[in-house]
Amino acid sequence: MRRRDCLATFGIGTVAALAGCTSDADNDDENGDNDSPNNSSNESSEEGASLPEQPTITTEDTNPDRATTTLEIEWNATVFDTYQSDPETDQFHRPPEGEQHLVIQKEITNTGEETANFVPRQMNVAVGGTEADWTVIDDVSKLDVDLEPEESVNEWTAFAVPENPSEVAITIQEVVSVDYAATFTHDENLEVEVVPAE
Repeated sequence: MRRRDCLATFGIGTVAALAGCTSDADNDDENGDNDSPNNSSNESSEEGASLPEQPTITTEDTNPDRATTTLEIEWNATVFDTYQSDPETDQFHRPPEGEQHLVIQKEITNTGEETANFVPRQMNVAVGGTEADWTVIDDVSKLDVDLEPEESVNEWTAFAVPENPSEVAITIQEVVSVDYAATFTHDENLEVEVVPAE
């Protein structure tokens, strides 16, 4: 398995669907490592809300023996204190005390020759060795997706992480239900389709 170290970069946009809301580049060296500079710390949105300090994010490719196909996962991620899925509404996502939201935008493509079943909870996010719980997905219809060869899906998922994490690790769980290999590529131009809020 290959490890890649990237720093989360900031992207904002507008999302078409949401769920669970509350009211109120890749140049590997010989060891397969890739580092990207962090340009996202304390940037502001168009509305003036600032971002917290961003963590270093490490991804790890997986290739279980039972894999019958491969998923290429292009991703970008941002940590938020509070965010809005749709800036035109008054719906906000606020974390519990002592936590923040890590929102991961993913473009997932089946690059193999067999159908692959992807479920967001198969993605493992860990801070300091402790697994984070996912809290929101942008579209409930994407909770369980069958991807045909060359088919793609673009979606974001939010995870609850401890406040001010310095490092976050992302991979795919090694469970029997996962029958695909996964390769991660950090794409800083992939917009994270939520916006920070005060």
